[in-house]
Formats: sequence, structure tokens, C-alpha cells
Amino acid sequence: ATGGYAKLTGLATIERFFEDAAAGNLPPFAIIDPAFVGGGANDDHPAHDIRLGQALIGSIAAALGQSPQWNRCLFVLTYDEHGGFYDHVPPPEVIDEDVDFRRLGFRVPSIVIGPTVRRGCAVDDVFEHSSIPATATRRFGLDPLNARADAANDLSSCIDPRRIGDPLAPPVV
Repeated sequence: ATGGYAKLTGLATIERFFEDAAAGNLPPFAIIDPAFVGGGANDDHPAHDIRLGQALIGSIAAALGQSPQWNRCLFVLTYDEHGGFYDHVPPPEVIDEDVDFRRLGFRVPSIVIGPTVRRGCAVDDVFEHSSIPATATRRFGLDPLNARADAANDLSSCIDPRRIGDPLAPPVV
């Protein structure tokens, strides 16, 4: 198993992602999940070889950089939990219909990559996993999924406005 690729049209293999990237056929929004089980696990969870997870991330970034669609890409890499590491910053509260989900957990690492992304900086805005659908709904003019996604910061502060009309070249691989 090498993970999966979910596009608006449904599920596909990770190999299909690489084919779509090379052909310039990537959808407006896609989710890529690593393989979490078995000998082909390529996620960064404990007990797995994190080199395989990092290789997957590198291959996705390289495929986007070589894609004819590079000038319009935004690659958001985020992890799903803190991994048990201590964080000295108290988690903030957010809007959520379910009272049990109104406090965020510990911070998780995330990276934003693309031709219009600010370079060499950390963004101080508070983001959460709902920031990704918030970004997509605002970018594509869709109705928010729920009150939490509507209230979440989108990733626009990661974008360098000077690069909108002058995107940076892809990374050299």
C-alpha cells in the first residue's frame, strides 16, 4: 500500500496523483493520505520508518514542482496530532457546535508550499485543521461546511501578495 489520493471525483491511488500532476490534470482540491499499515507504511507515526514518510512528502513536492500546474498550486502539509509532545502554549478555544470540541489541542506542525507562498518565515496566525476547508470554501466561493470552518482563519496570510502575478519558479529537485 502506498497511500491514497482523494479528488473531487472520488478516491484514486497515489500513482494516479503523480500521473495527474505530470499531465496537468490535478483537480482544484485534493487530499493525499499516506499508507498507515503494513510493510508499505509511509507515514510518520511511531514504529514506522519516518524516512518513508519524508520520501513521500518530498515526492509530492517534486511532482507539484514539475507539474504544468505549479503556478496555481498550494500544498498544505499538516499532521493529525501532536504525537504526545509537550507544548508550552495553552490551546485556544474555537467555535464548535459540540462543546467537547471547543478547545483546540496541542499545536501540530504544518508547512505550506507553493509558488506564491511567503518564503523563510513562520506565520503567527492561529490555524487549525478547519483552516484548510476554510481556505477552500473562501477560495472557491463555497458555503462554509459549518460554523467552526466559517470562523477559522484561512491560509491567506501564508500568501505573498507580490507573487500572485509573479509566481516563483518550482523548487529544484
